[in-house]
Amino acid sequence: MDSTFFSKRLRLIRLTHNLKGNTLGALIGAPGNGSIGKLEKGKSQPSFTPLTGIAEFFAIDLEWLVGRVNNPYREEIISYEEKNLFPIYANIENKLIKILPYQNFLPLPEDYVDLTLRKKTYSLALRADIIFLSRYLKYMIETEPDTWKSLSEYLPIIFKVHSENKPKNKRSLSIPETIRERMFNLIDESLFFKYYYLLHYIWYVEKLHPIDRQTPIFNIMVSKEQ
Repeated sequence: MDSTFFSKRLRLIRLTHNLKGNTLGALIGAPGNGSIGKLEKGKSQPSFTPLTGIAEFFAIDLEWLVGRVNNPYREEIISYEEKNLFPIYANIENKLIKILPYQNFLPLPEDYVDLTLRKKTYSLALRADIIFLSRYLKYMIETEPDTWKSLSEYLPIIFKVHSENKPKNKRSLSIPETIRERMFNLIDESLFFKYYYLLHYIWYVEKLHPIDRQTPIFNIMVSKEQ
């Protein structure tokens, strides 16, 4: 394994996804103060657990992580991580709460549920974004259950679906004008709202572009560090 490539690309993953080192460590099974920093600086070698944790949480090809290929995404890996991904439940006070799909406000689009349509509609990078956003939402909600409970009442408002002047089965983010500014302030203030919004954006807006013109939320490929 090329430790230099690994260190640089681990750091790239963390920065691209706007994660702190201790948070990334918790997500990939490498907890402890400074553990990610040591990996990024090449002061320690990764064990099996963080390597597989990266592949699972970010749907990243480990061959890319160690510098053997130039593309971080591969169909076989993305498809494997998508199996049984949904529905996602969060454990809140020993109760399982379904957070994705979310009630009837954020359903899974038919073109995502069907694998054949999914391959034709969403780029590999967007599909990896969906995997990360979904799993990170679960992590955040279970880590901050009180914040989740206080803010979740606003989600139906933010994702209220209306059908005025829209073709059947076309959904979009709809926020009443009277509370639009307040809602977007909440989105800015809360990662819960932001990540739900980003999932909605991928499933109902970004996917409308041709695959080769879709822009991922967390774009690893634009970095000069890769």
